[in-house]
Amino acid sequence: MVVDEDSVHIYGMHLASNNKTDGAESTFTQHYERYLNAQKERIFETGWIKTVIRKSSTKSIVLGDFNDLSYSAPCDSLKDIGLLDAWWKGGFGYGTTFHDGFMRLRIDHIFYSPEMKLCSVEIIETDLSDHNPIVARFNIDRL
Repeated sequence: MVVDEDSVHIYGMHLASNNKTDGAESTFTQHYERYLNAQKERIFETGWIKTVIRKSSTKSIVLGDFNDLSYSAPCDSLKDIGLLDAWWKGGFGYGTTFHDGFMRLRIDHIFYSPEMKLCSVEIIETDLSDHNPIVARFNIDRL
């Protein structure tokens, strides 16, 4: 995206799911093993984005369904290269984005370059999906 000769790279992601299963009933241990295996895939996937961002001097936004919590390894890896978590910088409360039965989690995220100013961030509650959209507004001028 280019605005007044300034540009922002936007990366929309849908990282590996925890739900890869053969359809059979699973034990807690099997669920946890699936989570760990999927998380390894998500770390690999965010690694590609990190490589691209490190090679660029352009401001970046990385957003989407990460299928993981905000203090997980995939999310932390983006923070390690300096990206900021929009919800923790400007949101209020936990910010549930995934709702399925009793589960209420924030697995959808927006990370952004610190050279950008976060103006607002909100979760739009809806029953149209098992995910609530997370929406952020930014000013791309230097702070």
